[in-house]
Amino acid sequence: MSVRGLRCLLIVFGVAALAVPAEAAEPRDILVVPAPRAGVVWVVGKEVGPREKVPTERLIVRLIGGVRKKYHRLAVGDRVAKGEVLVCLDDSLANEEWKTREAGVAAALLRWAETELTRDEAVARYEALLELDRRSPNCGCSREAYRTARLTVQQWEAELTRTVQDLRLRQLEADRALLIVHAHEIRSPVDGVIVEILKKQGDTVRQLDGVLRVRIVTPKK
Repeated sequence: MSVRGLRCLLIVFGVAALAVPAEAAEPRDILVVPAPRAGVVWVVGKEVGPREKVPTERLIVRLIGGVRKKYHRLAVGDRVAKGEVLVCLDDSLANEEWKTREAGVAAALLRWAETELTRDEAVARYEALLELDRRSPNCGCSREAYRTARLTVQQWEAELTRTVQDLRLRQLEADRALLIVHAHEIRSPVDGVIVEILKKQGDTVRQLDGVLRVRIVTPKK
C-alpha cells in the first residue's frame, strides 16, 4: 500500500473514532429541558391547582416571586402539559430587585400626582388673573404679574413632562425586573411524561444545563 493510501485510511479511521456513538444520542421522542439561566434549584414540581389534593409527602410550599405557592413534587412517570411550570430556581435576589423597582414606581407616581396638582393650581391662578383683567381692566394688576403667572404655568408643565417620563422609565425597569423573576421558572416546552429528573432541590445549574428529560406525548384530538 502506498503512503498516500495509508494516510487516507488513518484519516477515515480517525474520523470514525471521533464519531458520537448512536446509543449516546437522545431518542427523537425524548426532550431534555434546559435551564434558561444559571442558579440554584428551589423547586422541582408542578403548581397545585385550586381543587387538587396532594399527598403530604409530595407537597412543596415555597415563596416564589413574593407569593406563597404550593407545588406537587415531580416524580418519574408524571404527566406534564406544555407551558406548565416544572422547576423554579431561587429567585430571592431577583425578587428583591423587583420590589426595589416597584418602590421606585410608587415614588415616581406620587411625584407625578403632586406635580400635576401644583401645575393645576398654577393654571388656576393664571386663569383667575386673566378673568379679573377681563372683568375689571383697571384692577391694577401689572403686566409683570401676568408674565410671572404664565411662566410659572410653563415651568410646572415642563416639570410634569419630566415626572411622566421618569414614571414611564421606572415602570419599564420594574417590568424588566419582573421578567427576570419569571425567568427563574422553567416550563415544559411540550406535552409529555417525565422519564428522568436530572437536577434536584439545592443543586446548582449553569445556563442551558439539562434539568429534566421528558418523553414527548402527542395529545389525542
